[in-house]
Amino acid sequence: MIVTYRTVVLAACGLGLTFAISACQMDKPETATGPNYQAPAATLVPPANLRSVCFVDPDLMAFRTRMVQQELVVGVLSCTEANGNRKLDKHYAAFIAKFTPELASNAGDLKSIVARKGRNFDVVLTEIANRTAQRPVARSNGR
Repeated sequence: MIVTYRTVVLAACGLGLTFAISACQMDKPETATGPNYQAPAATLVPPANLRSVCFVDPDLMAFRTRMVQQELVVGVLSCTEANGNRKLDKHYAAFIAKFTPELASNAGDLKSIVARKGRNFDVVLTEIANRTAQRPVARSNGR
């Protein structure tokens, strides 16, 4: 076994560090309670535009209805056969035919909510569609 200068220096440093650590005495932790430095919390006043910012349950229901429709669209577009044909086009067309009045009413509700909140209707719908499309779709066939 050949002992090099580096090996000797490394061993000496290791031994020196071991002795330094063993000679170090830890102080006992301070357990006495000190003064309370927590500042009192300020009383918050709700903003004057709270009604324009917050949504009530009927507003949320209109958004959730649109989100469900978008999830169905994503499912229809994602579910394809081996040859690339969409499996659920007929089912989605039947859904749209059956619920056209409700979906039209929902669109009207959303337009009024979005206008009341000072937002752009097309931007809101695009945001809902994009967020829905970005969520992973569980596939039963493993593809």
